[in-house]
Amino acid sequence: MILTSKLDWNEVRNNLDKLSTEVPMARTVVVVGARELIAEHLGADYLANLPFPIVSFEEALPELEVALVDHGRDEILVVFIEEIAQTMLPMVGFCVDYQIRWVALGGHGTGGYRFDDPMVNFSLRESFQEQQQENFLKIDDPGTLGDFVNLCQALSIIQHLEGDIVECGCFNGSSGGVILDYYNRKGYPRRDFYFFDVFSGFDYDVAYNSTDTRWADSHQSAGYDVVRQRLERKCGINSVTVKKQNIITDDFLEGIDKIAMANLDVDLYEAVDVGLRKLAPKIVKGGLLICEDAGHTPALIGARLALQRFMDSDLGRDFVPVFMESGQVFLIRL
Repeated sequence: MILTSKLDWNEVRNNLDKLSTEVPMARTVVVVGARELIAEHLGADYLANLPFPIVSFEEALPELEVALVDHGRDEILVVFIEEIAQTMLPMVGFCVDYQIRWVALGGHGTGGYRFDDPMVNFSLRESFQEQQQENFLKIDDPGTLGDFVNLCQALSIIQHLEGDIVECGCFNGSSGGVILDYYNRKGYPRRDFYFFDVFSGFDYDVAYNSTDTRWADSHQSAGYDVVRQRLERKCGINSVTVKKQNIITDDFLEGIDKIAMANLDVDLYEAVDVGLRKLAPKIVKGGLLICEDAGHTPALIGARLALQRFMDSDLGRDFVPVFMESGQVFLIRL
């Protein structure tokens, strides 16, 4: 299973057992969480024997309003079993505001933005299912899951900015599909998306003559027409343009004046070097230029060198780099 739960289910069970035996009868306990998820990990029989109800987050507010009528605030305990922070926030806020005691079970594990915004998991599940059916799922690559999650977070960061969204090196459309799916699910304003690739792999003169020898004749995609159709069908209300362009030799940004977010995933030293220098001037203030490859060292040390030389340049000094655990580097325009 790719998208696993981060909750410590032993901790959940142990605390529920403790609450079942130690909480005074006078106290009303309300467990709030996704019943299917809890049943999956603890078992339906276990849940059936709990002495208190399990309600969904949608049902929790009416349940607590009734409890407040029948009981004093100090007689109520709310138990949260949920791994997505934004799902919990409204009800936790309600408990804080009304002085109702609460506890959240499942440990204090981390996992990034996937466990903050519920739309990330929805988008990833949908995208992974589609990619698996069409045989271009590449989730086993180091850092890929983190890459996709971080791209979703990047979209949430730039949602209020003007400018287009650009991806250089869209390959088979895996990350582009996630970007479009998440953007649409969030209901963000209409925007123009541009996706670029040569689609035939590193089969051009610069790649053959590069001192960065790893890439020549690699990364042939499923082809321009296939990838274009994959991305265009996920456009929603947005404009999606897919172009066959070499970012080193072509004027691929012609007609694009402002960029809110760019994802640069092109591997080869020369491609990363030129891509950074062409994209950077068009990134709006507060916008993001994502260098996907720079943290995938040692294999992609060429990308890291290109990033370093960019950061040491006058243009690069307008950006703050944030190194992500996935291998991406977020360059934030000042």
